Amino acid sequence: MNKPWVWDGKPWQAFKTFATIFSFIVNLVLVIVLLLIAPQIIPTVDNVAEPLVGGLNQSFVDMGEASIIQTIEVDDTLPISFTLPLSQATVVVLREPVPLGVNATFNLPGGGGSIKNCACACAGCACACACAGGGR
Repeated sequence: MNKPWVWDGKPWQAFKTFATIFSFIVNLVLVIVLLLIAPQIIPTVDNVAEPLVGGLNQSFVDMGEASIIQTIEVDDTLPISFTLPLSQATVVVLREPVPLGVNATFNLPGGGGSIKNCACACAGCACACACAGGGR
């Protein structure tokens, strides 16, 4: 009894053989088609990809050079305490008189005595003192 080599009385084996041969033929045809149309596809891909990638690169460069400037107004009391070391002369301009919470004593030159219990207030660059009691 002569049996064909594809069938051989085993349907599963025949299906696997057919599927393998069919897959090989389809893959071979697809590779040939891709090789034939590759010269037409590659320039199109370059024309599309170059502006996208170039634009993306420029966007990253722009983000690296960007700065965000925003003024945020806070209308609240913020408990902030820090030490700010300064190694330079600082000029402070006061907008309103500031009372000093210490009593001042002025020693008059030339043996003129002293003035005690003076309350001073400073505004701008000038300070004014009012003294209770006389000098001694």
